[in-house]
Amino acid sequence: MRERGQAGLFERALDRESEEADKVKKDTRIFVVIGNPPYDVKPSEGWIAELMEDYLHGLGVEKEKKKGALQDDYVKFIRFAQWKIDQNGKGIVGFITNNSYLDGLVHRRMRQSLMESFDEIYILNLHGNARRGESDENVFDIQQGVAIALFVKRREGKHKAEECKVYYRSIIHDDGKTAREEKYEFLRNKTWKTVEWKELQPKEPYYFFVPKDLSLEEEYSKFPKLDEIFEVYSSGVETQNDDATIAYSLEELKERIRDFAELNVEGVRYKYGFKDKSVWNLKSAMGTIREDVSRFGNFESAFSKRAVEIWYKPFDIRWTYYHPKSSGFMGRPRYESLKHIALYDNIALVTSRQVLNEFDAALVVPTITVHRIFAAQNVNKAYLFPLYLYSDDGEKRPNIKPEFLEELRKRYGDITPEDFLYYAYAVLHDPKYRKRYAEFLKFDFPRIPLYDKETFKKYRDIGEELVRLHLMKVDFPIEPKLVGDNLTVEKVKHDGKDCVAINKTTKLCGIPPEVWNYTIGGYRVIEKYLKGRKGRKLSLDELEHVYKVMEILKRTIELVKELGKIEPRV
Repeated sequence: MRERGQAGLFERALDRESEEADKVKKDTRIFVVIGNPPYDVKPSEGWIAELMEDYLHGLGVEKEKKKGALQDDYVKFIRFAQWKIDQNGKGIVGFITNNSYLDGLVHRRMRQSLMESFDEIYILNLHGNARRGESDENVFDIQQGVAIALFVKRREGKHKAEECKVYYRSIIHDDGKTAREEKYEFLRNKTWKTVEWKELQPKEPYYFFVPKDLSLEEEYSKFPKLDEIFEVYSSGVETQNDDATIAYSLEELKERIRDFAELNVEGVRYKYGFKDKSVWNLKSAMGTIREDVSRFGNFESAFSKRAVEIWYKPFDIRWTYYHPKSSGFMGRPRYESLKHIALYDNIALVTSRQVLNEFDAALVVPTITVHRIFAAQNVNKAYLFPLYLYSDDGEKRPNIKPEFLEELRKRYGDITPEDFLYYAYAVLHDPKYRKRYAEFLKFDFPRIPLYDKETFKKYRDIGEELVRLHLMKVDFPIEPKLVGDNLTVEKVKHDGKDCVAINKTTKLCGIPPEVWNYTIGGYRVIEKYLKGRKGRKLSLDELEHVYKVMEILKRTIELVKELGKIEPRV
């Protein structure tokens, strides 16, 4: 038997092969690089980490809170290939990769850097991104969208990004339903020369590698952006295991948390069937609860301190145990930012930074939300902007930056933070605003135009009612209209008139199509609420909740029409 520490022949051969490979990577002149790099996010190490600095600094990317997408292996392979071709002064790179870098916000410096190195870039977008809600078939058996890229360098040295020619072609029908075999047929029968390329004009600060209509950029860029208005904001919490950490009612949560505190791991697994996830561990979650019980003296005190409501989907209010420790009970509670909305009397504006289709990602909440409160069409996480910030002793101050609040008061008089929130909320619901700035609302936080004083008041007044409605601070007469008496949700389907079947024998009626089809964050609100209870029997409170939300959406639709009639003036 070989002694510990003594390398065998096979290991020594591997070491030599690795050394030779590193020598090729670093020293050999390479003019063509082709391949299908792996997709796996992990931290960069060694010399590739140094190369990656070029993608991580510039155009404000270094200020981004989430730069993990730039640590994907395929990005590192592109950076390596770019470096090798730069060394030679000429060459070609051909990769089929994850297509997220084409329009990802954190990839903007990467795109600029590629344009500074290469003279021509050809992008063949194969789409197929199930994570973005795209309905076409992927060329591979994966959820992530795919693109083929050709990077061509004809001359030595770097140059201005704008000197690079960028060409684009998309393989997808207008209805989004393109079969895999149709894509294969295109690829089999086309060459670089026979593809009908469209030339793009990528510009600072985003340098998108997909078509964008940015003709109103000068106008839109003058408006302040939400992350320039609010001091503190954060994406919603990441539970890492919704089944274990989210409950439909306070009573259900209390029973579960008590079991976490009192049963052993096997007992909890037997009762609930919870399994460990890659980033969530039942033993650790139970340990967090027991630490709290010890800290606060007993279970009741711990539970009363930590149990909070959480908006799971629009108007779908559930419960969780909100502990500040990351990877404790939940994966990422984002406590320092979200405690202001979780633990105090407050409201928060919720929106998304990036959407795939039409913008409808605007909501107000009185508590925390999950980071995926919106649908997959909102490809980035949902972000919360609390209206107030609280000190540990309960003193509050506006979360609006002082200089911006001062500017508002110069324009509009002695207004409150609430006044601005009402105004901004109305603007975000205005169909004219959503249509005019549709392209810009797809790829960054919304910007809020500051109209004249008269227009401000009109929006503010409608916004106040919208906020009151969406916080559910209303007292409508509720009259559920049932056909059948089986309230177990099985298959949910609207009949196109005014009834929603929830199983074979029972319908909820009095719900008109315009209400049924109303979306927030890509979800049909009532449909999502009911489907979120599939296999469960609706309680009377849940049944009344559906009809309360229906009345809220009815009035919302009326107010949106009123917003559409306002002629804003700057």
